[in-house]
Amino acid sequence: MSPDNKSSDGVGRGRLLVDRALRRITSAMSITLLCLVATALSVSLIISATDAISGRLLSQPITGALEMRANLLPVIGFGGLAYVQHRKEHIKVELLTFFLGARLRTYASVLALLIMATFAVLLMLATWEAAVQSWQIGQTTPGAVQFPVYPTKFAISFSLGVLALQFVLDAIRDIVRPPEAEPMNDTGTEVPQGPVV
Repeated sequence: MSPDNKSSDGVGRGRLLVDRALRRITSAMSITLLCLVATALSVSLIISATDAISGRLLSQPITGALEMRANLLPVIGFGGLAYVQHRKEHIKVELLTFFLGARLRTYASVLALLIMATFAVLLMLATWEAAVQSWQIGQTTPGAVQFPVYPTKFAISFSLGVLALQFVLDAIRDIVRPPEAEPMNDTGTEVPQGPVV
């Protein structure tokens, strides 16, 4: 084996180790968020079912059920975004990048991921500021039962922070991965590239 092959094997092994470490980090964070989303969705469904049954059978709907579901809905909506990004299951329009070479496609992917990370960070900072303000003034939902709003706003901010981190880690992964390699999802299988016929 020539010295050039040994050094390229070392670089390849190093890239693989970085890719695996990043995959573990992002997997743990996105699955934790997904558990939060699953819990919020389960609670919302239980509240909805109980409210419907109570309203139909006893003619007595649960007081505050609507407000509680409205508080959980943003957590459900924003919480799953990082997991979907981690699995590489967001919809991609590859009309222009399909015709680029592997190296240019990698550059375009990194640029897009960094732009998305920037927007996610800006949204996270805005929602964090709104959550802190909501906490300071004791903001509650209007209605028969008043629930605090700030936990939902903090959860949205946290979800956007994890999404931004996922974008940055995916960009690092794209930089570390050799340009000719196909992107992998969290199960270690290749994500198909190009149009599906």
